Amino acid sequence: MPKTLIITAEYDPLVDEGREYYNKIQHIGVPAKYVEIPNTIHAFLSLEKICIDACKIAYLEVKNFYSQKNN
Repeated sequence: MPKTLIITAEYDPLVDEGREYYNKIQHIGVPAKYVEIPNTIHAFLSLEKICIDACKIAYLEVKNFYSQKNN
């Protein structure tokens, strides 16, 4: 599997599954990063005009993750 970035929201009903997936792929040696965006909900990226700060954090995490050469 390629390096993987998992982003969840603090108030997402799937947050536990995101953490579990991260732990499983880390266990088998997949380079991965897990980020939980605080104070936000599932599908927050669809609500850019409402969840401005959360979206900025998520986009910055994506940028940084894929900018790393040795990850």
